[in-house]
This record gives sequence, C-alpha cells and structure tokens, in this order.
Amino acid sequence: MNNRKNAIKFVGAGAILILICATSTGTATLTKTSNEKTSRDSYTHTVLVEVGTAQWCPPCHFWNNNIYNAYNSGLYDFEYVEMIVRDHSDGILNMDAYKRMINNYGIAAYPTSVFDGDYLRLEGNYPTQLPGLLNICGNRSVADLEADMIVYWFGNATINVNINIQNNEATQYNGHIRAYIVEITSRYDTVYGADYHNGFLAYAFDKDISINSGDIYTDATTWNGNDHADNHGDDFGDIALDNVKVILAVFDNVNRYVDETVAALVSLIPGDLDSDGDVDLSDLAQLLGNYGTPSGATWEMGDIDGDGDVDLSDLAALLGNYGMGT
Repeated sequence: MNNRKNAIKFVGAGAILILICATSTGTATLTKTSNEKTSRDSYTHTVLVEVGTAQWCPPCHFWNNNIYNAYNSGLYDFEYVEMIVRDHSDGILNMDAYKRMINNYGIAAYPTSVFDGDYLRLEGNYPTQLPGLLNICGNRSVADLEADMIVYWFGNATINVNINIQNNEATQYNGHIRAYIVEITSRYDTVYGADYHNGFLAYAFDKDISINSGDIYTDATTWNGNDHADNHGDDFGDIALDNVKVILAVFDNVNRYVDETVAALVSLIPGDLDSDGDVDLSDLAQLLGNYGTPSGATWEMGDIDGDGDVDLSDLAALLGNYGMGT
C-alpha cells in the first residue's frame, strides 16, 4: 500500500509486536480493576515511550490521539514524546528525531512506539495493546535512582534546565541521559491536520554520566530556541512558556533500557513578577509596592509562595533569586 521512495512503511492492520525481554503482553483496555496488580502505584519507575512518527502517515494520526488519551487517563505512569521524523512530503523533519528512531533504533514502520529504551516496541495503531506494554515495563526491575528537575523560563524562547539524579545503588551507576524538549501542543500537525501532542523539538541534555554510590549528579543547561531549528530551517524562537515541557530519561549504559524518567513544565523564576525571564529591580519594586497586602494578593503583586499575602517570606524568595536570568 505504501509506494513512498523510502523503505519505511506504516502499519494499518495486524499489529507487529516485538518483545525484547518479556514473553507475553496480553491485551487490556483503559479500565483498571480494583484487584489488578498493574496499577500505576505499583510501577517501579515512570515508563518512557518514544514514538517514531511521520506527518504523512494515516495510522500515526490515530495513534497520536490514542496515546494522548491514555496519558490523560491517569491510569498509567508514563511519559511519551512524539519523535516526528518525517514531514508531509516524506522529507526529514527533525534530524535528531531521525538519528534516534532510524539510526539508533532502526525502526521499520510508522508509527513505532519504543518503550523504555527498546525493552519493548509496538508497530502500528493498537490502543488495546498499550496498557499491557506499559504495565510490563512499569513493573520490571530497574536501578534505584531518584531524579528531579526544575525548568525556568528566561524569556526570549530561552529555558534553564536543572537536574539532580541520586544513585541509591551500592555500586557506581553508568548511564546516559536525554532530556527531550517538547511542545505540549505541537507546531506540527498530522496527515489529517490535527496537532501532535508532546512533539519533540530538541535535546537539552544528551550525554553519558557516572554517579558514585550514594552520590547525586547535578547539572544545568540553558537552551535557546532561537539557536535550534528543524530540518526545514525553521527555528524554535517562538516557543511559549505555557506550552513547553522537558522529559528527562536515564538510560543504563549496558542494556540501554530506561531506569528513571521525570518530566517538568516550564515555570517562572520565583520572583519574576513581570514574567520577563529574570528577577531584577522592576520585580523588587513591584513587590515592595504591594508589601504588607494581607490577603487576595497575586503573583504579579508579589505573592510568590501562594499564601495570599505579600510578606517577608515572599521578599526573601525574591531576593534569593535576585539577578537570576539576567
């Protein structure tokens, strides 16, 4: 059915399920029973799903909607990223997505969903397969890591990504981190004109790491969308504060599977009252002008801690970040 120039095909019927380390997946729906041992609360970690997709592909349109609905259901603890490899004309849309899904994973169909760094994968649009795959991955043994991330808005399409990864294992952990910058509502659409969700733009981190037993790996980077572009040459200088998320995944260096995943929305720096990406004199003046407001205060007035007033704790928070982002 696919007469495109390249060898990649899309799958329309008859799911091709490749099990890397598990022997069976079963089939489930998006309904969780009370005695089911596949609750998100039983997961050992947040599962990562990387979806290799193409704008010209009809099944990709439906999978985009189905995985989005599963994510929003709250039944399964996972994060996912739509790695939009090819555009409407079958040209390469995003070179990083191409390298990841084609060069690293060697996918042979669109859509292909790769779970936890290729522990499992699924070709095609088969929503009834999704719960079983997520539950298998979510209940597998992983390294004892704890990660957290804060992403601040610096203005002018610039974000500051701060990560911490703690190694609770008795031995040194060697791995690789990837931090996927995604648009919650993507600038890219499907073959039928619907918006992609969690559409990949670029990496904030893509590097090897080593963490000694009991230690915490800490890193930070500043990423400017004006300095990055898709394969059409269109940069990401128009990203919006409320439409960007970063998904951090930690991959084991031996089996390449995911041991930890965490996601963070972009937020204003505490004290950035005028939302211009920094904490400076104008923010301080704004807070001091409302200092002592007993109730009903907003962020813009200086209520940084969200308790409804503007007091010493708010002033301390602002001063603690004074100069950040400038």
